[in-house]
Amino acid sequence: MTSDKDRPDEPIEATAYSKVDGVETWDLTGTPSDEAFGIEKDSSSAIYETPGKPRRVRIALPGRTVETDAVLVDFYRGATGNYSFGVRTAQLKPDPLTEAFRNVLRQLQVDETPADTFAQKVAAAPSDQSERINVGATSVVLGQWSVGPAAGIAPLAGSGRVIFSGTWPPV
Repeated sequence: MTSDKDRPDEPIEATAYSKVDGVETWDLTGTPSDEAFGIEKDSSSAIYETPGKPRRVRIALPGRTVETDAVLVDFYRGATGNYSFGVRTAQLKPDPLTEAFRNVLRQLQVDETPADTFAQKVAAAPSDQSERINVGATSVVLGQWSVGPAAGIAPLAGSGRVIFSGTWPPV
């Protein structure tokens, strides 16, 4: 795993992090902090990435838990004291991508119609289309986190990602 300091395979020093039954788990049910996310003093972000090697990641939010295979989890502290997180899957082919998007929507307990819309747009697009198809879902508020999932693909590339992210107002 790499971070913003290019420290491959070093242990993660973040109080919100744990490994539970082999699953990378981030407990976001408390108040965000640099310590919780492993953001170092001289930085405003912490990036935990395994390029090309998806790993099982569980994000525990107030009232919901989302588990997916991801290649990136990142955290950011804004200038005003707000925090954000992002989770990104590996590149997936259209059908598994649509299913991963639907699975995240289901776990967030939001309307799954955006997954159907995404599948329809991908199916209708010419295979040589380079313009990205992006479909997001309405954000859901969990505690003070505002969380929104999206799926995106460039048909020409043949694969895309699910991304879900959240923001927390200034602490």
